[in-house]
Amino acid sequence: MIHCHRWREIEISSPADLDGSRKVFPVLRKVAVSTWSHALSKITIVDAPLLCEASIAANYTTWRDVRLPWVQLTSLSLETFDALASCLFILRHCPKLHTLKYRAVQAPSTLILDPPITLESLNSLEVYNSCCIIPHLTLPALHQLTLSMEIASAIDPLRALLSRSSFQLQQLTIILLKNDRTKSDELKLLHQLFPTVTDLKLEIRAVTGLHRIIGSLSSLETLPLVKNLTIDAVRVRDEYDSLLEVLRTQCSPDAGTQTLERFGLILCPQTDPGSPSASTPLPKSAAAQFGALAKSGLTCHISL
Repeated sequence: MIHCHRWREIEISSPADLDGSRKVFPVLRKVAVSTWSHALSKITIVDAPLLCEASIAANYTTWRDVRLPWVQLTSLSLETFDALASCLFILRHCPKLHTLKYRAVQAPSTLILDPPITLESLNSLEVYNSCCIIPHLTLPALHQLTLSMEIASAIDPLRALLSRSSFQLQQLTIILLKNDRTKSDELKLLHQLFPTVTDLKLEIRAVTGLHRIIGSLSSLETLPLVKNLTIDAVRVRDEYDSLLEVLRTQCSPDAGTQTLERFGLILCPQTDPGSPSASTPLPKSAAAQFGALAKSGLTCHISL
């Protein structure tokens, strides 16, 4: 580590030991550890005054394996097999976090009864695969939330999080993968938890996903303040009319205080290149109706 005083970023992708307990890292800003080997990486960095970001992806991580000046971090990404307890231990030492990304390969097998951790400054949370971390957090400043999981499993934990935290969410991103079974009613329940959302992004990779999105947005009462709506989904030709009807409803003068200002549509072909929708352009009638919405004041961006 003779040149450690020059290091701005450290990336470790295989089992390794880095003992920097007696070194100074004056310009280091990020540490990334990614190893799924059963052989653990031992990382110790104590003196790094500019370090603000860390990313740890490992089978089993404890505070003894990776020791960083957690108290100064503002951005943290944790990906583990099922080591939720160790992740929570780390979070208890990160009072200044602004962004947190958590991915569990599988839900933890043990029940944790510790009181929730309050992260006063956290404004962005991303949770993937399992909502197991949500019951252990209190987030009074949360503004941005990204969820990728079976939405039904997240409804009650999120409702409890709201009761503990009383935040007003502004940006919501929902990612449903190819085999996700989330239903329209479950998406609607999620939307109703966050009536203050102004920016909504829905990424759906299931073939029937666009239909479920449309069903969840059919009511003006679902997201009364949404101004920016982005839909990224698999292309299904027969659902343009239903989508256009939702947009017309959201933009209607009868919507009261609601004013949808921007709409983005990103349509991906189905993975089977032989499927009818894989190479079908936007129908002329749909293009004309999107154009009419644009003339009425809605900013539309469509990518096929």
